[in-house]
Amino acid sequence: MLRELNVGCEVVAPSSIPRRSGDRVKNDRIDARKLATLYAAGLLTAVAFRGGSNWSQNYWQWLARIQLGATDQTVLDAYVDLVH
Repeated sequence: MLRELNVGCEVVAPSSIPRRSGDRVKNDRIDARKLATLYAAGLLTAVAFRGGSNWSQNYWQWLARIQLGATDQTVLDAYVDLVH
């Protein structure tokens, strides 16, 4: 879906996002601004998948059983399309 809209998308592992020890306040606006700033500065590395080849059949079956809201399901579907 994102590709059809010509929208770029990269996935970043949360554990790779730098954090200061005093960062205790969290909300979507603060997180979005921080991610945009770090990404623009080239400080985030996208997760790279090799066509999903390292994901087992059990993983795909588990993923298919997850119950998500409409928006989250759309994002997941776009992501799955991206890695296949």
